[in-house]
Amino acid sequence: MSQSVQVVNPQLCPLCAKDNACGNLVNDSLVCDPETKQTCWCQNPKLQFPPELLQQVPDTEKNKSCICQACATSFIISR
Repeated sequence: MSQSVQVVNPQLCPLCAKDNACGNLVNDSLVCDPETKQTCWCQNPKLQFPPELLQQVPDTEKNKSCICQACATSFIISR
C-alpha cells in the first residue's frame, strides 16, 4: 500500500489558496527565525493569530504555509 504525499506550496494561503505574500520565504521554504532578519506583514506586533483561526489550517499544511493577511484580517473582524 502506498501513501500519497501532498506537496504544499508555501506561497499559497492554506485557507483560501491565494498568494499569502509571505516575507519569510527563502528559496520556497519557510524561515520563521528572527536571526534571519526576514520581514513579513505577519510580524507586526499588533497582529495576533487566534487559536481558532490556526485550527482551521489543515494538518497537512500546518507549519508549511502561512495564512494570508486577508484571511487573518477577515477572521479578526468577524469575531
